[in-house]
Amino acid sequence: MDGLTIGSSLSLPDDAGIYAFKLWVVVPANQPTGVLIDALQTNDQVIVNQTKNFNGLAAFTKSKMPDIAGIVGMANYVRNRGNSLLYPDQTAATPFVNAWSQAFDAIKQAAKQNKIEHKRRNVFGKDPGGDKKYALDEGGVILCMPEAAGPIYSNKDTRPASGSKDNGRLPKYWPERVKQLNSGFLYKSLPGFIVGGATRPGGLVVVAFDEGNAFNDNNGAYAMEVIIIRSSNSPAGMTQSDIFDRMSNAPPLSGIGDLGLNG
Repeated sequence: MDGLTIGSSLSLPDDAGIYAFKLWVVVPANQPTGVLIDALQTNDQVIVNQTKNFNGLAAFTKSKMPDIAGIVGMANYVRNRGNSLLYPDQTAATPFVNAWSQAFDAIKQAAKQNKIEHKRRNVFGKDPGGDKKYALDEGGVILCMPEAAGPIYSNKDTRPASGSKDNGRLPKYWPERVKQLNSGFLYKSLPGFIVGGATRPGGLVVVAFDEGNAFNDNNGAYAMEVIIIRSSNSPAGMTQSDIFDRMSNAPPLSGIGDLGLNG
């Protein structure tokens, strides 16, 4: 696998020695296809790290940005043998960081060409100014597990319940359809938001939440670090928390980057 390839999709290597992956993801708000992390295996645990590398803001009406694809990159992974990392230090990670920075900056500049001022939503779907409520119909990020077989768009069967408007998109407000697809909305959960374990192999799609035909007047982007734990390969005695900490604190130490869009 070419660890320096930065594109809108990435396939996890089928390597029995790897027990966790650290992925960097940026999702433009105007891309209905989102970003694809393919080749998840059954029981893979998906965690969005909220302690670092987590930012973004988007407008969901009366706006525009250039057509630019999202990006995902393999920031690191760790092997069973010797507990060794793909990038053991910052120097080793430099070629990846350089490739990532170039792709990241392209999205950042595209998102900043126009103001983000109408139906502004942070990564949790909350208006950071205005009424400071959580939107029901659009905004924020939804993680679509392999069971969904693609992006989940906003409609009467997939929108969070009205209680989430004041309290956030907690699992108790997720509609049955989203739960049936083993997927979920981002909500505040430190140190990380756990979607859950995949019940079948396939692709994870990370996408902004909106109606399927309503993405073309959106502007902005969301950036996040996704840690995937392959429990079938995990070393004996290491807990999920241990593995999360191992990957969260692994190089690159420079971080995913700041989109400069936070409101």
